[in-house]
Amino acid sequence: MNIELYYFEGCPSYVETGDNLKNALKDLGFDSSYNIIEVLDADDAVKKKFLGSPTIRVNGIDFEEKDGNYIFGCRIFSIDGKMTGTPTKAFIKEKFSVLLKYPK
Repeated sequence: MNIELYYFEGCPSYVETGDNLKNALKDLGFDSSYNIIEVLDADDAVKKKFLGSPTIRVNGIDFEEKDGNYIFGCRIFSIDGKMTGTPTKAFIKEKFSVLLKYPK
């Protein structure tokens, strides 16, 4: 399984997201390693199909299964009715469970 965390320098959420991702993978019984990929600018965001920082992909698929609207900026997640820039460990585990149960 190939797991990637995309971010841009200055993103206030990617470090905590990385910690949550690592802990979620451990809880799910997977190797907790993943690749960190920096997005450099707006052109790079389009080239890398970047949906905002942070973005997590599993085998090339966005963990929320979103596509399009590539931006060089922060990403916002709706978790339990609240907007946040940092996906929680529980949210990541939920999204991984869906992706791995119903792969596209």
